[in-house]
Amino acid sequence: MESLFDKNIEFLYAHFPHLLKKLLSPDTLVPYTFVQGSPPNIVHGKLAFHSQADPEREALRSVQNIIVQEGTLILFLGLGMGYHVEKFIELYGTAGARVVVVEKSAEAFTILVQNRDISFLHGVKLFIAENPSSIIDYFESLSPVSFRGHRVISLRGAFELFSQYYTKIQSAFAALMSARLSDMLTRFAFESLWLKNFINNISLLAGRRSIAALKGTLAKRPVLVIGAGPSLKDQIPLIARIAPAVHIIAVDTAIGPLVMRGIIPDFIVTLDAQYFNAYDFFPIFSDVHTAETVYRRSVLVADIVVCPQILKNWRGDLYFSETSYSPAPDQADFNGEEQQEAHSLSSFLHTFFNNIDSLECGGSVATTALELALYLGADPVYVTGLDLSYTEYKTHVVSSPFYNELYRTSSRFVPLQTLIIRTIRGRKIKKIPAKDGRPVVSDFVFLNYLKWLESRAGDDKRIVNVTGSGLQIKGISHRTLEECVTELSSREKKPDIQFHTGPSRIRNNSPDRCRPLSRGRPLSRGRPLGRDTALAFLHALLKESNEAKFILDGHGFDMQAFMGRFAFLRNSTLQAVRLYKSDSSIKNHLLRLLRYLDRHIQKACKKLDA
Repeated sequence: MESLFDKNIEFLYAHFPHLLKKLLSPDTLVPYTFVQGSPPNIVHGKLAFHSQADPEREALRSVQNIIVQEGTLILFLGLGMGYHVEKFIELYGTAGARVVVVEKSAEAFTILVQNRDISFLHGVKLFIAENPSSIIDYFESLSPVSFRGHRVISLRGAFELFSQYYTKIQSAFAALMSARLSDMLTRFAFESLWLKNFINNISLLAGRRSIAALKGTLAKRPVLVIGAGPSLKDQIPLIARIAPAVHIIAVDTAIGPLVMRGIIPDFIVTLDAQYFNAYDFFPIFSDVHTAETVYRRSVLVADIVVCPQILKNWRGDLYFSETSYSPAPDQADFNGEEQQEAHSLSSFLHTFFNNIDSLECGGSVATTALELALYLGADPVYVTGLDLSYTEYKTHVVSSPFYNELYRTSSRFVPLQTLIIRTIRGRKIKKIPAKDGRPVVSDFVFLNYLKWLESRAGDDKRIVNVTGSGLQIKGISHRTLEECVTELSSREKKPDIQFHTGPSRIRNNSPDRCRPLSRGRPLSRGRPLGRDTALAFLHALLKESNEAKFILDGHGFDMQAFMGRFAFLRNSTLQAVRLYKSDSSIKNHLLRLLRYLDRHIQKACKKLDA
């Protein structure tokens, strides 16, 4: 007859084969002892893992009255004999919730396998005697939108025995979940703004080309990508020295500090949908001479959902892109794997105008600027101003709009540095070793950017990080900008870029240096978004909106069918589901949104008809 231990070994082999090596021989379990009882317990010295009076009652108290819904993440710290985990599964099941169990002691796990049926662990994620960093890496790998809340349940005896181990995991988990949920809620909060901007920008982008016309235009040419990190201030003099020899791609926030010192970027990247983003362009829009110089020498690459005020006021060359990002909550892989997708309205636009390429977004305009450099074929790609930290307790480079706004609101009683420190301390900060080994203040948002950079750009030999300070990016070579000045300043003057006449060409000031950038590339690759195409898109979208309102006004509401039929409302529908409990409230929310969007569609159509 097959023993209980043999059955458990078969179960582990089928579901957790990697845990078989965690099992220990019986003579190595001291000072852990298995205590027979009703029910049994595990004791370490004088400390019992479970209540010695009534372990099952203790287990019930620890898991009862928990709100569990699909996507809830439950973290158990301590397994012991597993009574609390089994009771949770008995009450709530594992079909909807993601259950993660962490046990520090391989000895305790061995005692459990030897003495109790462990089939109740089927469907849970199990960590036994794992390094805390591995467990935290698992949580970081989860999609930020794949769960709807979280709960931590601790086994009192195990937690007391390994308090430092479990506290480290609990603290990191709580901070990470807070940042991830904040990111999800931010995305939902901005959904209506993205939809509105997308619609308004269609009329402003008519006649403009997408970045598909630019692909490969800087093939094998050196490019410097400039972020707006605090350390940029000290590197601007060096950038001015190499600017004539290297093409510059700058984020919008860095425009002010650069143009003030006579550095005109070849490309300016803008991403943010908020109105405040327009202030980044104030140094250009407010000065006629600066505007004339920038419009003559710079190209604006704008995301299709960027603040419309920027597109309205920009008078130079402009190309638009779409952003690819992590999927909507119901589309996230439940195993934590994320695919990239564009905004749902972009997919709808593709049926009318399919000549749009996307730039993967790592959460920041700086990561988008880096992605653009790679898309243009640049090699090597130098990156600066990418601190990913609050270097010298500053958020941005001096003279950036955010810095200037804090300076404007400062006073003798509330000085500038006090305002900056308040801003930093209002975030989820964490001290991380910097490039030079000394600790620097960062936060979980920056760490998400860091993770994207290491996964997306890591081991790409084209990228060289020349940022003066900040975090180390694994897989990317690091040099100082001073080391690059000699080799870059000795290069011949960088050629100008021309896009609109015939095949894309790069030329220098002298005619004999004129040469094709991409041989034989037809102009059709860069055809603009036509006025008639834009109108057809808006009219079709208005028709879709009317059909959606008709369904919402009727009786019976199948949410899954509705999201499948009207994909551009998928994220808005999921947002409504999280805000409201009843179908009537969800429908009213969507009806208000559609009426709001209808007004902007009609307004955009009038602009195109004018």
